[in-house]
Amino acid sequence: MPGNIDLDRRWLHGALAELLLASENRARAASGHIDSEQAWDDAISLADSWRITPQFAARLRSIPFELPSPSAYLLRRAVIDAFRSTALRSARGVEAIVALKRAGIRVTAFKGLASISLLYGSPRERTIRDADLIVAEGDVAAALRCLEAMGFTRRGNETFDQYIQFVIHSPGFAGNLAVTVYAENEGEIDLHWRVGTTGMNAESLLDRSVSAKFGVTEIPVVHPVDGFLLTAQHAVRDNLAVESALRDLLDLRLSCAALFVAGQLDELVRRAREARLLVPAIAVTTILRGYDPAEPICSAAEVLSLSATAEQRKSAAGLSRAFDYQLVRGNFNKDLLFLVHTRPVRQVMGGLRNDWTGYRKSQHSVEDQLNQRKSLARRALDLMKSAVQPGHLGLAMKLARAKFGTKL
Repeated sequence: MPGNIDLDRRWLHGALAELLLASENRARAASGHIDSEQAWDDAISLADSWRITPQFAARLRSIPFELPSPSAYLLRRAVIDAFRSTALRSARGVEAIVALKRAGIRVTAFKGLASISLLYGSPRERTIRDADLIVAEGDVAAALRCLEAMGFTRRGNETFDQYIQFVIHSPGFAGNLAVTVYAENEGEIDLHWRVGTTGMNAESLLDRSVSAKFGVTEIPVVHPVDGFLLTAQHAVRDNLAVESALRDLLDLRLSCAALFVAGQLDELVRRAREARLLVPAIAVTTILRGYDPAEPICSAAEVLSLSATAEQRKSAAGLSRAFDYQLVRGNFNKDLLFLVHTRPVRQVMGGLRNDWTGYRKSQHSVEDQLNQRKSLARRALDLMKSAVQPGHLGLAMKLARAKFGTKL
């Protein structure tokens, strides 16, 4: 695949978002702005790095648009590679679900496996990097033993207790409690027993889960309403950064349509209020409506907004602006988000006080797995550069309030 996109080609981020999210006429116009073979190669590279290659290829077919021959070959190769990886990872995830159920452990899938089962119908149409599964907190030890028997193991040289303490005290996890385990043949499972600081606990998600087909296998997946809210929460948890938010927004657009057809928008409002996720839900539907004011999206945005307070609507508007800002200016520095709000600072300091060595060991382990290790000097320099960008600090504070609470 082509290399990284230069900063002076960041306009391509906006063009790609327009191409994928906007109405058909606007998408066709956006395709005309990508006006060279090199630009199309860069767009294919971006779609691959953002893990939206199947949706990108499908949108080009639907417009329709004919790529230059070399770029068309590059895209075909990317689609094949994405499907191969997704098929392997999906198969291992489904095998894990079957094994956990056979062991008497309640489990349900969300995010990738659930989206493919409920919204896309095939791993050819949507990629996954890992299988996200939910179990009850009391079943975590048994679930890990079951997965270990299948060849899944945790990476990192810290103890499991040290890792859990790091997760609890790491603002980047935003209340999530999960552990990632790996196996051969691209097996990767995120085992969750808490999904953020919402009103949706693991037990309620397990109780409300539904059965869906993944190929020829029936698997339990989260209720479609819960799936929508968990995806909205995930987008905000990842700061609405375009490289992860765009795939979430594509899922949410399909989810809006499915909930609209099923007459479940009132249930979405009820559950969003119950789970304290109105703000993320309004934010993502606001973003989607800005690209394509289709009836399902507009209806979802309206019923969610009408049920919110003025303060919640204001907070959601700040989140939608944060997405637009990052699309043009680049991502917020995560360290800056942690420093402009007292809650993440208290979390980190609590973790360091409890076990400095274990916390740093787990931090390095997670950063290595994500290929995000930086020296303290490098992080300080990046933080200073980020803080002086026009408008950056103000929007970062709005995003931090939405993620960590209104009181700074």
